[in-house]
Amino acid sequence: MNNSSVFKFLIYYFLLFPLFAVFTVKLLGSPPRNLTGLMMIVLIFFVLLNAKLIVYSRFLQFYMLFFVYISILNIVKVNSEISFFKFLYANTGLHFLLFLIFIQWDIKYFWLNLKLIHQLLVFIIILSAIVIIVQQFIPTFFVNPRYIKAWMEMKGGSLFQAEELRSPSIFSWAGTMGIGLIFLPFVAVVVNNYLIIKKNRLAYLFLFLGLLVAILSKGRWAMINAGILFAMIFHYNKVHLGRTIKIVFIIALALVGIYYLLPFIGINVNKLIADRILETSNGGLKEGSASSRILAFEVFFRLFPKAPVFGVGSQITNDLIKELAGRSSQLHVGYLSLLYYYGIIGGLIYFVFIYYLTKTLFRNAKIHGYYSPLYSWIGFLLANLTLNFIIPFEAGILLVLLLDKYYLIAHREKTLNLSVKPNPSMPQQILDAI
Repeated sequence: MNNSSVFKFLIYYFLLFPLFAVFTVKLLGSPPRNLTGLMMIVLIFFVLLNAKLIVYSRFLQFYMLFFVYISILNIVKVNSEISFFKFLYANTGLHFLLFLIFIQWDIKYFWLNLKLIHQLLVFIIILSAIVIIVQQFIPTFFVNPRYIKAWMEMKGGSLFQAEELRSPSIFSWAGTMGIGLIFLPFVAVVVNNYLIIKKNRLAYLFLFLGLLVAILSKGRWAMINAGILFAMIFHYNKVHLGRTIKIVFIIALALVGIYYLLPFIGINVNKLIADRILETSNGGLKEGSASSRILAFEVFFRLFPKAPVFGVGSQITNDLIKELAGRSSQLHVGYLSLLYYYGIIGGLIYFVFIYYLTKTLFRNAKIHGYYSPLYSWIGFLLANLTLNFIIPFEAGILLVLLLDKYYLIAHREKTLNLSVKPNPSMPQQILDAI
């Protein structure tokens, strides 16, 4: 197996991960993320044995430093016993580190079937939209029983109604963040492809589907991330007042279309807005689930001064349990959790890591012309304003990081090949593929 074969395998693996996860849970009874972690461990040994060069970029250096820091901190601060085997297969921080090392591997240009990748992504997006619409009428349709059990436990074991359950589409088997960190990056790639070849109407259609699925998932953070994808339009069209007004009009038209489409197929959109977005049934934003974000700030400012430099480690402390008082299970703001658990030192290292990775993705996008990896990564960063999920070991994020690497390799191959005219929108295959 050569390096390009490993690269191709990972691209198709993460692309099909939402479907593969169903078989993993049903047949093996194991979370797919753990198996993915074990796979990364095996692959990294292959890399180390065969790679001629691994470039240790700034973002890799700082993430490696962050991982070493939190590992030592947990050994010192957290009184818990964990087997070495469990550390290997269940530690997503380690798995993401191995993935970052892998994408720094020096890989020569190889042919990748972008047409097939695009078609598979389109299939998954359409399938996701169909399934989530069905889930508005049959809440448990194609939902992982573990997801339902966790939801019922959070609700105190009571039976839930359709409007109470967060509709996960096909992604409940792959984890809890599938809509925002798997589905939306897939949408970003497809939209990006259509924008590059000037098929704007198809781009708008898939932006509409992305926004529709995000709204039906009832996750506010996913709705915001879906809306942000519309900004990709600016990178492929000249920015002026008329164009800006047109894009704002398109977004407004998409929202109005969704508002009138949902009742037509039997979904009470007014109730969805009232109960989930405004949370009127739970006393409004100050009393509903959004209140956990306000609580996070209140608790953080009371507890952070007790261990500001090094943090408390990866643990729910007695002080935190006491302060939350059953009103929330954790600090529901990722960056506050980061600082509380790992202190100023850990937080600073992590922020430098995301700065360099964001800078790298922006620089690469300007070179090869594809902005979907950058916007998918921005979606992850925004998600942590309301979620606690600082390790981006999710199939959608990993796929776009791999594609970013491939786009860069393909662009450099094209510009170095004097027999072919350079094209800033490489890889050129996509122009003939869709």
